[in-house]
Amino acid sequence: MAIVKYQCPCCKSINLKNLGLIPTSYYLGDIKLDCESRKDRFLFRCLSCNLCFVWSELDYSILEDLYKNLNPTHWDNVYENRADWIIAKNFIFENIRKDASILDLGCWDGKFLDSLNGYYNRYGIELNPYAAELAEKRGIKIIENNFLNIRGIDNRFDVITLFDVIEHVSDPLSLLLSLKEILKPKGIILLSTGDSEYFLWKRIYKNRYYYCSIIEHISFINLKWINFVCSKLDFEILYIKKFSHNIDLRVKVILRNFLQNLIFLISQRFYYYLRNGNKETLEKKTVPDLFNVKDHLLIILKNKGASDL
Repeated sequence: MAIVKYQCPCCKSINLKNLGLIPTSYYLGDIKLDCESRKDRFLFRCLSCNLCFVWSELDYSILEDLYKNLNPTHWDNVYENRADWIIAKNFIFENIRKDASILDLGCWDGKFLDSLNGYYNRYGIELNPYAAELAEKRGIKIIENNFLNIRGIDNRFDVITLFDVIEHVSDPLSLLLSLKEILKPKGIILLSTGDSEYFLWKRIYKNRYYYCSIIEHISFINLKWINFVCSKLDFEILYIKKFSHNIDLRVKVILRNFLQNLIFLISQRFYYYLRNGNKETLEKKTVPDLFNVKDHLLIILKNKGASDL
């Protein structure tokens, strides 16, 4: 497609590629969106810093209000044996002293921090008040409910974690800069998110990949972008691991998932026709998930010094 003149939210470059229209989303979590929330969304790739991002006329404050009202049990089924949590916990237990301070950004109901077995001084930031209340019942100190107020936090932390968070913010570079300001010297950031350089996403699905069809997902990073960030913010990459968020090795699940994606790639219209017998199911998942593919990244960054921003 032709180069178009929008602006990258991170590096402000206008050297962009429009990857196309993203399939319509009808739900945020378990909440059905009204027509006002279902505006066209386009996926762009910045040819300067390599960030992929969504452009839309949608007022994302609408989604923020909806997120505040999500059922706090909505994501209970994703906690079992999360690969990124296992890697993060092993790193923390092996490298971080037990009296260190850990902040989980977007901590939801506090289950990750609770899984640290009572060690560490545990803090959370969570927008959803119902989930935040559950986190507090687990002994997590909720210190803020808005990412925009991070720089006003007085505390300084040894470790900051953000699992499945960075894809929800419009300017992930500014977010990491804000986190750097509340991170102790030589402090650690652990983050996990989708990998927009994963070959099936970048080469085959492009704007039709399931991960960017989720309406609250608006920024998609990769290793090239992380290297760009490290040069700007003076972080050191300590560890990178590719992993799968959706693992199900049952043969019938693998076959069904393969056939769904094959049909979707051949004819999106035919895929919708076949699923039209259950309209609610189709609206909740207009793009089929992919199972057992390593399309996510866990990245561990170390704070080295001052940024040049």
